[in-house]
Amino acid sequence: MPTAPDSVHSDAGSPAVVKAADLQSVTTGCWLLRFRSDIPRSTASRYWAMEHGDIASRIPHVLETVERHFSGSVRGFWPRSPLCATAIPEEWRFDGMPELRLTLGGALRALRSPAARQIHYDEQNVFSTSLGHLGLPGSSRWWTGGFGDRTLDTAVVLIRRRAGVSRVGFVSFVHDVLARALFEAGAAELRSHVFAPWLPALHNTPGVSHDNPPHLRYHGALVVGAKPAEGMSSLLESAPVTRAVLSQDRYCTALHAYKVEQSVPIVVDGRPVAARDRGFREIASYGGGGAH
Repeated sequence: MPTAPDSVHSDAGSPAVVKAADLQSVTTGCWLLRFRSDIPRSTASRYWAMEHGDIASRIPHVLETVERHFSGSVRGFWPRSPLCATAIPEEWRFDGMPELRLTLGGALRALRSPAARQIHYDEQNVFSTSLGHLGLPGSSRWWTGGFGDRTLDTAVVLIRRRAGVSRVGFVSFVHDVLARALFEAGAAELRSHVFAPWLPALHNTPGVSHDNPPHLRYHGALVVGAKPAEGMSSLLESAPVTRAVLSQDRYCTALHAYKVEQSVPIVVDGRPVAARDRGFREIASYGGGGAH
């Protein structure tokens, strides 16, 4: 792993040796999705997990796909700092994110497959916006291995890089400061992503918006799971995370946290998960709300 910049060490402390035997550098893709407003949220969530998930399960070169369905109300709870926004504007709210782990070098082949073409045309049935983010090979970290315990208290944190910060510095901050702090604090599930530069050519699905203004773009993400008995609040209030937050103003302008209402596995260990085994739960219709 890259070494964190000296400026990060001065605030966050020297990084400890990572002892996770299954820490892996992986290739990933994350799509930020917004449901159509003319469809009940409960209907859209089910369609995404079932019919849309059936198509996604057939895309080749995928080792893991997990749909992260966001809560309709609990969001914006990442620890605050003076220059880094944590509240999520209603007009830039998302409803979920599928998290894909791809074979090395398989991203482009996966996107060109017949199943991927079918899913492109299916997006318009349920989504109004789809923003795809691919990672360069090995640019993401699986700190705690593959998908497992779906009972965890889970969050997705979307990260916006501060203009003028180098990519190398941002990569090191995401992996070696934020993710490392969460790992030291005892996260039961932890993945850290750094996205490749935005490529409009990758976003050609019909009938869906791909507008992604530069000042609103995200450049990385964390997927964090806490044990239910301890909860996300305890994890974010821990000493390692509190120290890491002291550095976030230098590298970021926003960290937007969403509670994951449920994680729905579509592909695990390279094998499709049957619809009956995905564990999808019916959800209430969207009730509005902001940070909680």
